[in-house]
Amino acid sequence: MWRRFERAYRAGEVEWSGDTSSWAALPEDRARLEALRPTVERALQIDPARRVVLRGECARWSKTRRICHQASCTHWMSVGRPSSDVCGPSNERCN
Repeated sequence: MWRRFERAYRAGEVEWSGDTSSWAALPEDRARLEALRPTVERALQIDPARRVVLRGECARWSKTRRICHQASCTHWMSVGRPSSDVCGPSNERCN
């Protein structure tokens, strides 16, 4: 459904109508979008007791290109909990 919409949008066949409820679905897919909406909304709800909030800081930040280098170490820090700095996908300590 999304890919059909995206192809049509990129081809200029769809324009923003200002209606967020029907955005991301072609007219022929809107009934299915509405049928899926409650399931998706339930799946996206955040349980405050189980959520994890982290802030990442790039160790090798390029100020000129305003990007984080892929080979760099990202420091992830818990927000509102004791710090747990970890690096990248291996979760090894950076220092």
